[in-house]
Amino acid sequence: MSQTLLNFDFLNEPIVKRFLADPQNQRLFQEVTENPNEQNHLLLDRKFKVFYKKARMLKYFSTMIRISSIDFDKKDRKIKQRFLLTLDAPLNNEDEKTTRTETIPDPVEEPFTTSCVNLTECITDPTLYEAYTRLNKKQKKVLNLMYIEGLTLQDIATFLGDSKQNINNIHKRSLNRLKSTISLKN
Repeated sequence: MSQTLLNFDFLNEPIVKRFLADPQNQRLFQEVTENPNEQNHLLLDRKFKVFYKKARMLKYFSTMIRISSIDFDKKDRKIKQRFLLTLDAPLNNEDEKTTRTETIPDPVEEPFTTSCVNLTECITDPTLYEAYTRLNKKQKKVLNLMYIEGLTLQDIATFLGDSKQNINNIHKRSLNRLKSTISLKN
């Protein structure tokens, strides 16, 4: 037994290094090397076996946690690919990576303003206000839905029961009318 203690190559093993990192274990090891007797050997051996068993259990649990998390991730990904939510389905083309979820407006992003209920409350320029009041009801409604409510052309078309193209034309005409009225005043 004393011959193996004189061969200190085993001290380079990571498990032994961690065992000897504890000051109590370090002292016990020094005592065994300086005063080799059966009682010291048994005490050191018992301490190392307890330490080794804890290290093995810790390694086992950490490996199991890692493997379980990888398996869970694989199963979750497989389920998500198999049963896509309607919002997770790709838009139009399979080549595109854009999903419906990405087109939903961010609740953090605020529309034009949160204090205005309609554009008449937001317009501060008297010339622009006068031009806005000359628009017809549908033009005002489209501008309010777009700039106050933050809706897209498609959403406005669905809401008003009209085509997207027609809503786009109404939007363009109302902006052109506002521009021409302002340019005439200036």
